[in-house]
Amino acid sequence: MNPSSENISVLDNMMSNMDIRFPNWNPGSASRHLSEQEMRKIGIETNHWVSVVSTSGFTPEQVKVSLDGNALTVSGSNDWKSEDGSKVSTKTFSQVVLVPHNVKMDTLKSKMLADGSMVVHAEQEQPKNKLGTITEIPIQIVRGSDGVNKSGSSHK
Repeated sequence: MNPSSENISVLDNMMSNMDIRFPNWNPGSASRHLSEQEMRKIGIETNHWVSVVSTSGFTPEQVKVSLDGNALTVSGSNDWKSEDGSKVSTKTFSQVVLVPHNVKMDTLKSKMLADGSMVVHAEQEQPKNKLGTITEIPIQIVRGSDGVNKSGSSHK
């Protein structure tokens, strides 16, 4: 089932609103939250967006982190052979995390921790209009189907 562009647009709009109202909201926090103390200990700024994905049982060479738009994918694959080489077993995982729109995508970094967690983090832009700050938005009046507004300029 492919999502329609209308559904994606609605989801993007919801994500943007969540980013503004709750700047520390993280829809991609998969396995656990890092405290500010933990973040400082592993060298991550406390104002960064952070997502933690369990990669337990995989080495860094077996894990891949990729970004497609704002969809961050953490995946891994591990093959085992039986001692006699007659059987092969494969263990795989893939987890997709939606990165909020206020994240500076070019600053994304990942770290694999000793406990088997993959931490992906990036700088965040501060919301331009913080909750509690009211900004008046002018209303443009459009009359008729010709798209001519009140001041007479075309709005097509």
